[in-house]
Amino acid sequence: MLTTGHCITNIRLGVLTKNKKILIVTECFYPEEFKINDVALSWKDKGYDVDVLTLSPTYPLGRVFPGYKNSFFRKDEYQGINIFRVHAVTGYRDSVVKKIFKYINFMIFGSIVAIFIGRRYDYIFGFNVGSLTDMLPAVVIRKLYKKPTMFWVQDVWPDSVYAYGFKKTKMLSVLLDAFVKFMHHNITAVAISSKGFESKLEPYIKKGLKFIYAPNWADDLDMDMEMDPIALSKTQKRGAQLRVACRTNRIVALQSNNL
Repeated sequence: MLTTGHCITNIRLGVLTKNKKILIVTECFYPEEFKINDVALSWKDKGYDVDVLTLSPTYPLGRVFPGYKNSFFRKDEYQGINIFRVHAVTGYRDSVVKKIFKYINFMIFGSIVAIFIGRRYDYIFGFNVGSLTDMLPAVVIRKLYKKPTMFWVQDVWPDSVYAYGFKKTKMLSVLLDAFVKFMHHNITAVAISSKGFESKLEPYIKKGLKFIYAPNWADDLDMDMEMDPIALSKTQKRGAQLRVACRTNRIVALQSNNL
């Protein structure tokens, strides 16, 4: 079941629980340009303590950005947000082998870091912008420390694997199906950026988990992103809520009361 948003001129925002710690798990973060940068800054502005677990920045050219070191582990900061970076595979645009290593790189190194830092957070938010393997650190924290965990899905596995050029074989299909099901059975909420993702993901999610439709927004609009992380603290019986507020005289509320 897909819960969609509706546009209204005014909405009274719920009272958020301040001083809660959120860990965003994402393959890409500033200085790489993705929507998750805006989300993180918005949560920070709302009073949340936000950290990010990510890679050294390499997108889109497959090279580490000037001014950054491709260390095995490095900590830096962006506008008050702590960023934990792990080693990134480079040159993946021109090599299938490196592309495969890229899939498993963050899965391994990110998960190791997640084991040590995961306990301190109240919410885990996975920005699934590419490979689903990059969300394993979020699932590791969920399995070890039982933290509320949400994925915001931007790309659908296993379909995208075959779209990248990998040949669909029976063995690969079985392995990918098992992996995708494992990942989506170990989260407490899932948001999708496209309505078409629902039919693709439905066979893999656990029973009772409903989709929240949370589309991306246009870069040329003056937006104030409020994807409310209070949704992560709700159990499936109590409900969850995602909101997107924009300054174009309307607020788009994305809500689910039965997650």
